[in-house]
Formats: sequence, C-alpha cells, structure tokens
Amino acid sequence: MNRKTSILLLILLFIFLVGFRSLANRIFYDPFLTYFDHDYLSEPIPKYNSLKLFFHLFLRFLINTIASIGIIWLTFKDQNLIRFSIKFYGVAFLCLSFAYFVILNGELKDGYLFVFYVRRFLIHPLLLIVLLPAFYYKHGKLSI
Repeated sequence: MNRKTSILLLILLFIFLVGFRSLANRIFYDPFLTYFDHDYLSEPIPKYNSLKLFFHLFLRFLINTIASIGIIWLTFKDQNLIRFSIKFYGVAFLCLSFAYFVILNGELKDGYLFVFYVRRFLIHPLLLIVLLPAFYYKHGKLSI
C-alpha cells in the first residue's frame, strides 16, 4: 500500500470515529446519556437493563476497537503492536466493564464521576489516544 492510500485511509478512519461518535447516541441503548448531562448529583440512577446495556457497550467498544486497530496498523504496520493492541483492548474491556457494573450496582458513596469516566473509556476511543503516543515512543518512527 502506498503512502497516499495509507494517509487517505487514516483520514477516513478518523472521520469514521467522529461520525460514529455523533451517531452512536441515537443508535445504542444508554440510559445514562441524559442522566450525566443533567442533574446527576440530585437525581437517583435511572433504571436500566443490565444485559442490554452490556451488549450495547460491547458493540460500541468493539466498533471503536476495530477502527482504532486499523489506525494503529496504518500508522505503524507492525504485527507485534497489533497483537499487543488486541490483547490490551480485550483486557481493558473486561476490566472496565466489570468495574462499571460493580460500581453501578454499588451505592456510589464516592460520587458519580468514577462511573462517568469508566463509561467514557468504554464508549469512546480514548485508549487510542493513549496507545498512539506510547507506540510512537517505543517504535520511534511512523510507517505511513
């Protein structure tokens, strides 16, 4: 794949992530969307369907992961980084989703911000923002 094609695909993947982010709130089940936008400090947690919420979180995370791994591949073209990324994303999903549901089922004595930020890592491609500079630091060069 030549340099122009790689750059075009990178741009398209970033545009996809932005577009997906703007449409995801309408497509996926998320009872906490309006909750965290408004009076989450004074209102109780809304009722939610745990299985449906987990499934939709998984789908959002999976779509963001696939696009993120595509970006990492196009940027570095290193199979070892891709293998590591897949493992990292898998472990991150297991840990974050477990923590998310444990915290939601708890009493939330320490506040709502921790739940808010764990949810953010699950539904947004924030791990890509962490991995790209880390891989650049390790790899030392881009392969675009």
